[in-house]
Amino acid sequence: MIILERLRNAIIDAKFLLDRGYPKSTVIGIVAQRYSLTKPERSLIYRALHTNHEISIIKNKLIRDVDKVRDHSLVIDGFNVLITLESLIRGEPILLCDDGVFRDISSSFRKYRITELTLTALNLLLEIISIIVPSEVIVVYDSPVSHSGDLAMKTRSLMKNLNIESKVIVSRTPDTTILSLGEITASSDTVILLRAKHILDIPGIAISRFPNATIINITRLYAEAIRDFFDHSK
Repeated sequence: MIILERLRNAIIDAKFLLDRGYPKSTVIGIVAQRYSLTKPERSLIYRALHTNHEISIIKNKLIRDVDKVRDHSLVIDGFNVLITLESLIRGEPILLCDDGVFRDISSSFRKYRITELTLTALNLLLEIISIIVPSEVIVVYDSPVSHSGDLAMKTRSLMKNLNIESKVIVSRTPDTTILSLGEITASSDTVILLRAKHILDIPGIAISRFPNATIINITRLYAEAIRDFFDHSK
């Protein structure tokens, strides 16, 4: 369970510590103990907050105009993007993180199962690809994840209907593979985003199709918390 009011002070403290160089895992441990955070709340803070340095790097790479993707190579972090789209389709809260990227609250996929929802998310992904028209699409799946081979086969089959050059790769080292391919990267993995050339936020494109989506805007929460703190200090 996530209680946004409880998160406000935790977010302020976490942001303060992150920008002073404390490792994120240490920061999460400190604020989780201080504010008795639930597992989803710890996950939210971990995924949503970044240092100001990271924010600057990632925001400068984000593609705001999807027309700029046309005729460029696009590599997609398969499980990462699909799981966020699934969360969006299910109606779960989606994070608008402080680096400007949309993320699901908990992207745990080591025991991933292919369901009808997976296929719905995959079709949504391919619909978006057909609209932005990159010159080439490369989807990379993590081979250690359950059923990655089956999902790769399904993705290849569906992508044949696109009039776009495409390939699907199952990799033991997906981060390295993703970063070695394509001009534009679609992922929300911070490690990847910090090293990518350009970034496309596919869930950020998809979210306009879900007018009733619950979006937790971390930057706004942080700003409100700071404002309330100073208001109460007067």
